[in-house]
Amino acid sequence: MLSLTAWRRPIAAAMGLACSLGVLAGCSGKETTQFIAPDFVGGAVSGEPRAALVARDVLAAGGTAADAAVAGYFALSVTLPSSVGLGGGGACAVYDRRANVGEALEFPAVASGTEQNAVAIPAAPRGVFALHARYGRLPIDQLILPAERLARFGEPVSRALAEDVAFAGRAIAQIPDMRQNFVTQGRLVREGDPLTQLDLGATLGRLRQAGIGDLYTGRMARELSVAIEQSGGSLPPAALQAYVPRWRPHGGLELGVHKVVLASTDSVNGAIAGSLWRLLTDGRSYAAAAPADRPHLLADASLRAHRAVADQIRADGKVRPLGEEEAEAAMRGHDRSKADGDTAELPLSAPAHGGPGAAGIVTYDRAGQMVACSFTMNTPFGTLRKVPGLGFIVAPPPAPAGQLGPVGHALIVFNENSKNVYFTGTGSGGFSATSALVRVTLDAVQAEMPLDQAVAVPRLHLGGTAHTLWYEKTLPEAVRADLAARGYRLEEGRHFGRVQAAHCPQGLPGNPQCIRATDPRGYGLAASGG
Repeated sequence: MLSLTAWRRPIAAAMGLACSLGVLAGCSGKETTQFIAPDFVGGAVSGEPRAALVARDVLAAGGTAADAAVAGYFALSVTLPSSVGLGGGGACAVYDRRANVGEALEFPAVASGTEQNAVAIPAAPRGVFALHARYGRLPIDQLILPAERLARFGEPVSRALAEDVAFAGRAIAQIPDMRQNFVTQGRLVREGDPLTQLDLGATLGRLRQAGIGDLYTGRMARELSVAIEQSGGSLPPAALQAYVPRWRPHGGLELGVHKVVLASTDSVNGAIAGSLWRLLTDGRSYAAAAPADRPHLLADASLRAHRAVADQIRADGKVRPLGEEEAEAAMRGHDRSKADGDTAELPLSAPAHGGPGAAGIVTYDRAGQMVACSFTMNTPFGTLRKVPGLGFIVAPPPAPAGQLGPVGHALIVFNENSKNVYFTGTGSGGFSATSALVRVTLDAVQAEMPLDQAVAVPRLHLGGTAHTLWYEKTLPEAVRADLAARGYRLEEGRHFGRVQAAHCPQGLPGNPQCIRATDPRGYGLAASGG
């Protein structure tokens, strides 16, 4: 029987280093194409190439953006199990032009109970099923089949997965069922090595034939609960049966005349992201600031967003984004020349030393539907334990607020009056994914920076104290000097989140001239469907 610690690894244990490898051949950070409307079917961007291609093929087969995102998720569960899996959770932002509705779907992989050995509820399959039930067109078994084939017949290890395996290699090498998949010829798998996952393929086949409900109320649910219990964990059947993803309205965030949908994989980071958005748009216009002032403005707003949410937690344990008036008040008197003088620790922040554990996919179709989804295993490779006989990795419960763990956000910008959608993006990684996605969106949509440049701009992240800014090594020396003069202590970081995005500047579907960008810090793919 496995020990308790086998299922509940400390969050920080898998965090310590991040590798920097080359860029995947054939993948581009920018892809601009002008489409002829009859041939245009949409596009997809993912942090793992095969998932983007699977989503693209679904669009070409007549599927909606939601269909493509669902198929992309199942593919990611096979090709990037370090960050996405049947045992994890996630969140999606959706805009549907036919209904003229923008809404968020959140399905976090929460603890299955209060027991010390509780594992996370496998939330993502039920989450994507809810997405498909509302916005899908193709049969869901058709969307699971590509992932089943990838698992059964094998797929070469991508550079994205190879990097993640190297990140967690020491832990992987110590666990037999992980070694079975990720160690070959006495070494960790590398890019191009074959990866076959027969148990996972069989499980996907069962879900395809019996339906997603089998994992929650059927025979598979009972098998899963028993297997977890026999391995030293706890996942009661009642917890599986009771789990329900949550749909909610877009929440009132705006960007000029546009509305914004923001969905997050956990409530704390969602509140921070929403507060940061309001501070940079309602409290003070990020785009209206001089370019030289924007790094300081972003850092200062990040500090205020973290403090606001920390105050909410201390007050009553409930979190929510700042309202419009609160954001304006928080930024009133903002000093553009100096950093805030408070050097207290930030209980909700952490150094920018993240790693795998979360990933995203964005899709859009010819009808003007856009979907952005971020998924997470709560830690890199979850618990590092696969369910015996079912072949998927179990996730631990989410990290408590303030501990370093993967973060995922999904965002869409749309206009209710014109019924056009303009931008979709995901941010995943550590805490820095929050400011990365917000900044990329504002740079591309509000400041009209080309999307590839917006995604590639060197990033900053507020560290563990009010004065500490972690920066990417490519940040120009002049910017560093300016921030140091404003009172910040600068430290070089190693992981600043990954952003996958698509921007249709003239609006979709009215003018389907869209730009897709995958983060150059990773090894994803921006795929065109027409």
